Amino acid sequence: VIEFPDRNSAKTLLKKIEASTNAILKDGQGQLENIFSRCFVELESALNEAIKESIKPIQASIESELKEAGFTVSLNLPSFSKRSLSLDVQTMFDSALEEKSRSERRHRRQSGAWGKVCSFFNTDDWGWESYEVSVEYYQIDLTKIHQKTRAQVTSFMKAIDHTIKKSIQEPVDHEVNAFFDDFGTILDSVVSNIQVSIQNQSLSTQEKARLIEQLSD
Repeated sequence: VIEFPDRNSAKTLLKKIEASTNAILKDGQGQLENIFSRCFVELESALNEAIKESIKPIQASIESELKEAGFTVSLNLPSFSKRSLSLDVQTMFDSALEEKSRSERRHRRQSGAWGKVCSFFNTDDWGWESYEVSVEYYQIDLTKIHQKTRAQVTSFMKAIDHTIKKSIQEPVDHEVNAFFDDFGTILDSVVSNIQVSIQNQSLSTQEKARLIEQLSD
């Protein structure tokens, strides 16, 4: 605990501590924003490679059908915006500043003739009296500042988790699921066309056999 005789002095130090804390948190936020942006681009590239590898055996055999349907084997994730990382690092340390008072014993010259005589001769031990006075002072509780800062960092990390879920995890899950839904639809269409073709070919063979039989008769 640090004590100050007046509020302004205490507030000045408190503002300096708060400014330093905010600067550190802001710097951390900026670094995280850059890391997220870079990782998001790398994630998009890695997902596209993984998807292409996973469907390559199927894709090779239905390449023409995919082109005809206008289907491209590419996953486009929504771009990551730094604005989505809306983290508030504004700390509030006001509660760490407390106004208090305490009683102090002080000394003064006694009133009356005796006090005046002692004052005239400037005595050190005679002609004095004690009295109590209430003194106001201000103190900054560093423990509270530490607790506030830890709480702010905890809130900061929760906001990061929320951002990862809302701005990265959910969009990625949505795009991947949508991609495979579309790809599944194309596959169903291709399978259906193949089945129809086989049926038509089978009918054609039967018609040829029937025609040959008729000609033989």
